[in-house]
Amino acid sequence: MKKDGWVDFSLVTPALTRSDLIGLEFTSIVSPYTDVLSLPLGQSQKVPSNLTFPKQKERYAFINITFEKPQYRFFVERAWCL
Repeated sequence: MKKDGWVDFSLVTPALTRSDLIGLEFTSIVSPYTDVLSLPLGQSQKVPSNLTFPKQKERYAFINITFEKPQYRFFVERAWCL
């Protein structure tokens, strides 16, 4: 748990093709669904469900904060029917 002042996270998205990248919109890769990230002092923050946070400890304004959200929920913007 290296303290570097930056919160590390991962964004889990569907695979994108080159043509997908041309018209890429942020809303198409960030889930509209949220999970709750627990913070110190009984605080919590809603974060997109397809974000993960590895266990890490950072220090902000004299407070040590531990972040951890190893699970994610994958979403697909549109369903394809055959």
